[in-house]
Amino acid sequence: MTYRLEIGLLGPPQVHRDGQPVTGFRSGKAQALLYYLAATRRTHARTVLAGLFWGDVAEQHARRSLTATLSNLRQLVGDHLEIARETVAFHFDTTTRLDVAEFEAGIAVQSVSVVEPLRQTVDLYRGEFLEGFYIHDAPEFEQWVLLERARLRAALLQGLERLAEWQATQSALEDAIGSMRRVLTLEPWREEAHRQLMLLLAQTGQRSAALAQFEVCRRTLAKELEVEPDQETLALVEQIRAGEIEKITPVQAKSGTTVQRVIPPPPDGPNRPHNLPPQLTSFVGREQELAAILHRLGDPACRLLTLVGAGGSGKTRLALEMAQRLLAAPPEAGDYADGVYFVALQPVNSPDGVVSATAEALNFRFFTETHPRQQLFDFLRNQRMLLLLDNFEHLLAAAEFVSALLNAAPGVKVFVTTRERLYLQEEWLFPLAGLALTQENDQSVPAGFASDAVRLFAQHAHRIQPGFSSAAELDHVLRICRLVDGMPLGIELAAAWLTGLSCRQIANELERGLDILTARYQNTPGRHRSMRAVLEQSWERLSREQQGVLARLSVLHGGFDLEAARAIASASPLTLTILVEKSMVHQTTTDRYQLHELLRQFAAGHLQNPAQACTDHALFFADFAHRCYELFLNKRYHEAVQGFSQEIDNLRTAWQWLVQRLESDPNIVVAAQGLAKLVTPLTWFYHERTLHWEGKERFQAACHAVAAALNREAYPGAPDNQLQILLARLRLGFAQFLYFLGEYPQVEQTVAAALSALRGADLAGEQAAGLELIARSHFRRGNYSETRALLQQSLALMRQADDGLEVARVLSTLAVTAANEGDYDTAVELHSRTAAIYRTHNYTIGMARALINLGCTYRWQGNLAAARPLLEEGHTIALESGNPFLIMFSTSNLASTLSELGDLERAKEHYQESLALAQEQNDQRWIAANLNGMSLNHLRLNELDDAEHCARAALATSHTLRTDPDTLSSLSYLGQIWARRGWVDAAVAVLLYVERHPAATASDKSLSTSLLEELRAELPAELIGVIDEWCASKTLGELVHWIDTVQRGRAQFFGVIP
Repeated sequence: MTYRLEIGLLGPPQVHRDGQPVTGFRSGKAQALLYYLAATRRTHARTVLAGLFWGDVAEQHARRSLTATLSNLRQLVGDHLEIARETVAFHFDTTTRLDVAEFEAGIAVQSVSVVEPLRQTVDLYRGEFLEGFYIHDAPEFEQWVLLERARLRAALLQGLERLAEWQATQSALEDAIGSMRRVLTLEPWREEAHRQLMLLLAQTGQRSAALAQFEVCRRTLAKELEVEPDQETLALVEQIRAGEIEKITPVQAKSGTTVQRVIPPPPDGPNRPHNLPPQLTSFVGREQELAAILHRLGDPACRLLTLVGAGGSGKTRLALEMAQRLLAAPPEAGDYADGVYFVALQPVNSPDGVVSATAEALNFRFFTETHPRQQLFDFLRNQRMLLLLDNFEHLLAAAEFVSALLNAAPGVKVFVTTRERLYLQEEWLFPLAGLALTQENDQSVPAGFASDAVRLFAQHAHRIQPGFSSAAELDHVLRICRLVDGMPLGIELAAAWLTGLSCRQIANELERGLDILTARYQNTPGRHRSMRAVLEQSWERLSREQQGVLARLSVLHGGFDLEAARAIASASPLTLTILVEKSMVHQTTTDRYQLHELLRQFAAGHLQNPAQACTDHALFFADFAHRCYELFLNKRYHEAVQGFSQEIDNLRTAWQWLVQRLESDPNIVVAAQGLAKLVTPLTWFYHERTLHWEGKERFQAACHAVAAALNREAYPGAPDNQLQILLARLRLGFAQFLYFLGEYPQVEQTVAAALSALRGADLAGEQAAGLELIARSHFRRGNYSETRALLQQSLALMRQADDGLEVARVLSTLAVTAANEGDYDTAVELHSRTAAIYRTHNYTIGMARALINLGCTYRWQGNLAAARPLLEEGHTIALESGNPFLIMFSTSNLASTLSELGDLERAKEHYQESLALAQEQNDQRWIAANLNGMSLNHLRLNELDDAEHCARAALATSHTLRTDPDTLSSLSYLGQIWARRGWVDAAVAVLLYVERHPAATASDKSLSTSLLEELRAELPAELIGVIDEWCASKTLGELVHWIDTVQRGRAQFFGVIP
């Protein structure tokens, strides 16, 4: 082989043989195959290459095409191809030059003594990888090109930034400026590069140029990202303006003065909503992976990207870093205007739970009888967002949910982290191995500079040994990183041993452990062997006491505090601190801890008597829930909500375990007692956070379990009446969730099933609560006489039980019933008493509701001067509380008052805000109420089409829910709209029906009465009689159906008007 072969893939591809262009390729795929073999620099199976380039044809045809193409390439490049029966490779020797290989080797060199070679390296980058080159019918090849292009571009940016730093430290400040300008040519929105350039300009005495660069930065950020410069940039420009940046001369640079580095990790972008958890440590490495992932997500064809890697490979951390960078990325990185949301699936223990976990991450609340999955899909249908589904491997049965979600929501993309792929047709895979390693025999990396894996080890080591030197320990650290396959979790655990071992000893211990593990567990997947060695070695370095504590901590989910660790795992503060220091437990905040899921599962495998440990966990959190509820009763509402919110995963786990014990344990007394403690607190918390659908499902399952236990012949230790009372209380909680989901007939049936047991046990408070629930379900359907009678019974029982808060709730329902019937004076008096009780108990949420209800009553009375301050005060409390339902409730009622005061545009804004909140919570009853309010406001603005649209939408929603008063409100507004349009007979019909219906509110009747009298005067008496008879013959459902079929635009409906 005497000729020289040069291949250039950076920029438009070029192939030269002894300086002459190589021509004669039989096809574009022949060129692509040569580029692929050269760039990958490894041996490939023929079957793989045939599928890569000819995957759209039969295998036999693909292999023939490959053979012909290889023959063509051999004629062009000779022995540079190594072609065997089953494999193909590109042969490199001293006569071969590949610009990509030279570029990557040059970028990898990080010595400060090789600035000129690095400059030459970045100059090799003539353009994007295979710029302008494209072949048809080879999508997998094109995907590979995109990944390589993103990877090499990221490497160039890294090299340019490093080159600028090194140039600056060696007095070549003008050269450093040129390097940073090239960075900004590639990515003009890179704010940290603008800062570095501004600083360099100021340090070379170019103060005006530095200030001009700030203006370029500001305009670019506004144009590309629609954001303002961050505080660090603003602080730097103020320093430059004040002349505080010292000019650095070449003499100073040579004497050791350094140029400050101002290239931090990308900042969060404020332009997209998100729920990403804050990260307490800096992110290390993975720049190529990040660039490739962002590039793939930017491809419109990529809707589902799955990050597949072994446990402990850093999938979650990489996903979060990717999401943080995406938030700050320019629009072309992906249009996620509705947000980037992280869905933690680690605590989810069944495929069905993925729907709830996703809804919870989105702060979406289920409400109607429609299946939760369909509700979620309806919510996402018009959203443009990215969902990060983290830790999916134990929920692979839910993969179909992901596929259905993508079909239902075309603007949503999904990024999944998992140990196993989902096996979906639309899935794009991104395999993740350990962090990048440097070969031990690679002499191009000087001491003191290292790979991503070594830098991560050093980061953890510095926390343990402030004087740790990665340069001095580089060889041993490289051994450690290799032995754990570069897995971030393994690196973290290994570094934790520095408290007692040297790096050499850690590496020796791991080496022995790996050999033993491989020999004993031949069926362990290869990707787990090194990680299991790390975990086993970490476990063996714990004392017996520490092992026992860690094993018992494995029953905790979603984090825990010292109190829980002490009670459940007998963990002393010292033991917990040692486990943190050994990286077996992660401290998330100053007083919260968590086990990495891989560690938690590993420790659970060493748990002695797991059933007892789970029971201890469940009973502790049953007591915890009871204590939190006591905080609420003792006027410490916010502390109670915070406690529940923090431990919700543990509470769910405890509830599920106790229900399982009822179903499977012959001795159910402990499980029954634990559930009994949880019932009331969880009912309260689920209601406060509008988690009604989840509450319904959990309480329904518990009801079935207790009912099944009662049907058994024997249940040792559990008295019959104890289970009967537990079942009754569960049914009350279940009925409350049914009420808020609009399932009113089932409310009465469920409560009725509970009342006999409650009466038998003489539990006045629970009886009263059940009667009040039935009363409220009657109220929503407009049965006011039944409502009052039931409430009076409930009130008497509440007073007997001496339960002030429940008394207030009954008084509140009595008050709104009185207001609907037009007895406003009584309503005012009852709402005032309710507010006083809530104020006494320091229950701010209840007090706000009472103030808002009182303000509404004054509004219905026509006393707007008294209504407005009460509504504004209630709204202020709502905003301070952060309670989504209360904010929606107060905003809607404030809008109604503004509308009556004539401030119609502000009322419209408030209604729209409240409607959006109701839709976020999926609260159908308040969606209807807001639409009704908007209809009336549009009517006052004389926007008749908008008014009718809103009224019809509200009518459809409220009639589906069977909330008759809301349905009649919609009819009343339609009547007024039709009257304004001149459809007099139709208007009279619906207004007359509303006036006569017992469920119509007094305010709706008052609004319609005067108009109805005017309209009657316009119609003949004979037609009035026809309408009157027609109305008397119709049920509400029939009237709604008639309205649905009314043809818009007709002038008459019942007859010809003379």
